[in-house]
Amino acid sequence: MNHRSHKMCPLLWKHLCINTDGGMSPCCEISHFDKPMQSSESLSTSYNSENFKKIRRSMLANQSNLHCENICYSKEQMGFESKRLQEIKNYEKQYGVAFNGNETEIGNVKDIDYFDIKPSNYCNSKCVMCNNNRSSQFALESKKHKGYKGPVLIGNWYNDNKHKLDQLYSKITKLKINGGETTVMPEFPIILESVRDNKNLKLQLNINNTIDITKYIDIFSSLKKVTIDCSVEGYGSNNEYIRYPANWSTVYNNLKKINDLVANYKNINASFCMTIMSLNYVSWPNDFYQLTTEFDNFEKKPFVYFITQPESLLIQGLPQQMLDKGYQNVLDLKAKLPELDNDIVETYKQYAEKGQDSLITKKLISYTTYIDTARSIDIKNYIPEIENALS
Repeated sequence: MNHRSHKMCPLLWKHLCINTDGGMSPCCEISHFDKPMQSSESLSTSYNSENFKKIRRSMLANQSNLHCENICYSKEQMGFESKRLQEIKNYEKQYGVAFNGNETEIGNVKDIDYFDIKPSNYCNSKCVMCNNNRSSQFALESKKHKGYKGPVLIGNWYNDNKHKLDQLYSKITKLKINGGETTVMPEFPIILESVRDNKNLKLQLNINNTIDITKYIDIFSSLKKVTIDCSVEGYGSNNEYIRYPANWSTVYNNLKKINDLVANYKNINASFCMTIMSLNYVSWPNDFYQLTTEFDNFEKKPFVYFITQPESLLIQGLPQQMLDKGYQNVLDLKAKLPELDNDIVETYKQYAEKGQDSLITKKLISYTTYIDTARSIDIKNYIPEIENALS
């Protein structure tokens, strides 16, 4: 079946995502979709709010909707594989089919087998590409320097709703925990204990590598599979600037421990996740190759996500010479790692062909100037090629 010919996504019927504010969402890429859960409201009621029913109706009628248009449908129209198509492929691989033909506007919580949870925005980093909703440290900085009026800590919903989520932990086959920073949230060990006895569970963690997670090996080893997605946007000082105030020595040592875990436990694997933006567009291909050389038990294929926000970090802000150099670096990486997605190479080619956008360049200069001032640092000490290119 050609899944590009329809609008259906299995996540609307088999998956539950809860964002940092306690609001449910059809997908981890969609924030602020629905109001926060009420502790007195059943899980089924929240899962079948009017917003959820509306998006399911649009899919059943083969019609677009604004949320999925921005995340998946527009990408598919450009010929790329979207998250929706990837999830369909995952379900077909696991169950043979992604849809049973009986889907309606009502979702059944008993059918949920994939749970994506973000207990809060509690975080120990303020990554340059983050936002107030996903990092308490970013929100605190925004309050001090940008006039942000909202709360620093977003969350505190988990304990009031845990009794409703307990029904999921014993039967789901996939659990993804994120935040905030997964490993520092107080809910993290509580959730791990809740799934300890689920022998069929595939656990996926997205972490910033600032915390030693080997202390949880007794739980990890009891699960069917544990995938550790290590968010690393560069090697050394590049990563320190982008994921400030992460210390590369600490990150490196924790990556070594994860590398050893993968070697010693067959049910654990690890990969590098990289958000590609102007600050690492040129450098990440070489950085990734170096990382996989030094951490040889990690997957040789990176998960790469091209940033869509904030606008100030969009790749088009780079001068043409850097766009061309980045494209060449990706071609060189493809030659070394044939398994690198062709979509990544094609995307780099398109950026090189489109060229620089001077308005975005001005925003990039303004944003890095703000970052340096707010954090009392200097980008030239971390990513000198960016400083040289923009000066």
